[in-house]
Amino acid sequence: MPRKKKKNLLPLIIKSLLILLIIAAAGGIGLLCYVEGGELIRTSRRFTVKKIVIDPTLRFIQHRDLQVIQGQSIFDVDLQDMESRLMLKYPEISELRVERRFPEEIHLVAKKRMQLAQVPFRQSFLVVDDEGVVLAKKDKRDKELPAIEGFKIPRGPVELGSRIRHQRLRTALEIITSFNENAALSSYRIDNLDIDQSSKIMVYLDRDIKAILDDQRVDRKINVLGFVLTQGNLDLREVNYIDLRFKDPIIGKK
Repeated sequence: MPRKKKKNLLPLIIKSLLILLIIAAAGGIGLLCYVEGGELIRTSRRFTVKKIVIDPTLRFIQHRDLQVIQGQSIFDVDLQDMESRLMLKYPEISELRVERRFPEEIHLVAKKRMQLAQVPFRQSFLVVDDEGVVLAKKDKRDKELPAIEGFKIPRGPVELGSRIRHQRLRTALEIITSFNENAALSSYRIDNLDIDQSSKIMVYLDRDIKAILDDQRVDRKINVLGFVLTQGNLDLREVNYIDLRFKDPIIGKK
C-alpha cells in the first residue's frame, strides 16, 4: 500500500513543477518586455526635451545654461543637479523648481529675489534682498538703493547667494521694507541708514529729511513718519529731524 501512494504522488509533483516553470517563464518574459518597453520609451524621440518653459521672472537666465538638456530624454534630465547649478550661478533665484511635463517639456518655476539695499564691503558694495542674501557685488554705489552703514559683516567668505546674518542688518532691512510698503511715503526715498546704535537708528531721506527711530515696533514708527510727512501744515524746509522713538514724534527745527 505505501508504494501505491508514492506512485500517486509522483504525477502531482511533476504537475506542480511544470506549473512553477510556466509561471517563472511568464514572469521572465514579462520582465523582459517591461525592461525592453521601458528602454524603448526612454529612447523614444517622443520623450526627448523639445521645449523649456521658463517662469517670466527668470528671463535673465542665459539660454546656453539650458541648452545641455535640449534633445535629451526627459527621463535622463537630472532635476536636482540642474536646480543646484542654476541657483549657484544665479543667486537672485529663490525657491527654484525644475519639473518634467510629459512628454517633451521641462518647466522652470521660481521666485526672483529683488534688490532692496546695499552694504559697503571692502572698497565695494554688496547688493542684498530683504533676507540679506547677497545678489551682486558692485565697485560703485548704486544711487537707486539705500546704503546700510554702521555694522561689520561677520568674518568669512561672502559669496553670491550667501546670507549675511546680523541682527542690525535685519532691523535695517525691516525698516526699508516697511518704508517701501507705506503708501504715504511713496514720494520719498531712503538714501542711507546708520544702524551703529540700535537705540538710535538714523534714516536719511531725500529732500534732506532725517528720521530717528529704534529697533522696536518698526512698522508703527514708519506709519507715524508717513502721517507726519503728509501733514499740509509742515514746512519740510524747516525740519532738521523727526524723532520717532517716543509716544509722540518730536520734530526738530533747523
